[in-house]
Amino acid sequence: MRCLLVALLAVLCTASNTFDKGDPVRILVNKIGPKENPTESYRYYDLPFCSPKDPYEESQSIGEKLSGNRKMSSLYEAKFETPLKNQVVCEQTFTKEQIEQFRDAVLRNYTFEMVFDEHPVRRDIGFRSDNKVYLATHLNFIAEFNPDLGKILRVHLDLDEKNPNNFADISQP
Repeated sequence: MRCLLVALLAVLCTASNTFDKGDPVRILVNKIGPKENPTESYRYYDLPFCSPKDPYEESQSIGEKLSGNRKMSSLYEAKFETPLKNQVVCEQTFTKEQIEQFRDAVLRNYTFEMVFDEHPVRRDIGFRSDNKVYLATHLNFIAEFNPDLGKILRVHLDLDEKNPNNFADISQP
């Protein structure tokens, strides 16, 4: 039993991708759902986020599917050891119904999850403040990496709520 555990840990520790400077890093969208109930999840594109022309679903293990993962292609692009600065992923005008979908998701405390290489990152879709509802419109990926090993160590999303350019007021359609 001890040998099996050691072998499993060795496989898990070596399973992540290895990169050279400038290699493309996959950024997938995964799921959305209420923060209070992480087992309730929906496809990321169930909300009218910008999407590729023909988004495709990534192959997943049965365990990933059972845990609610719904990994799909995205418009986001990154390269290993290359800073991302103010890249416009898309520009979109929303209908009243689409704004209402986003507002409902923010009011229900929905989060979204993306996968940067193999690192899941989760953030709120928006926030409420002073009887207003705001949708996050800018994402800042912060990635820590080890260039000697060619590994991404950890990733998080920084959403500066004090910067009004990072959010759209969706209080009224």
